[in-house]
Amino acid sequence: MYIRKNKNRNGSICVQIIRKVGRRNKIVKTIGCAHTKQGEIRLMIEAHSEIEHLEGIQSLFTEPEDDLVESFVESIANKDIQIVGPQLVVGKIYNQIGYNQITGNNFFKHLVVCRLVYPASKLKNA
Repeated sequence: MYIRKNKNRNGSICVQIIRKVGRRNKIVKTIGCAHTKQGEIRLMIEAHSEIEHLEGIQSLFTEPEDDLVESFVESIANKDIQIVGPQLVVGKIYNQIGYNQITGNNFFKHLVVCRLVYPASKLKNA
């Protein structure tokens, strides 16, 4: 298998994975189209990894950046994530009105802030 880059009439470049069958080329998968050089590089990297996946080849070497990102993602839990934008703006108004004294549960506060920022049903916001 190899990677082919096709130039389109509109100037974009399509990246495809090709397999030679007999004397003919068979398109295995089209990765995508890019309009910039950076997009083309990204698609080429994705195509190389897709070829490795299709052929069942495992890389012998891992990048240190990959290990760092993977360990960081594994260390994050839902309790570590916090809503910052709407809570800062609408949360202060919520506290000034005095709703924070009604109940000690923050779930009601999150529901009110969510309904103000993203108006939808209670079921969709919960």
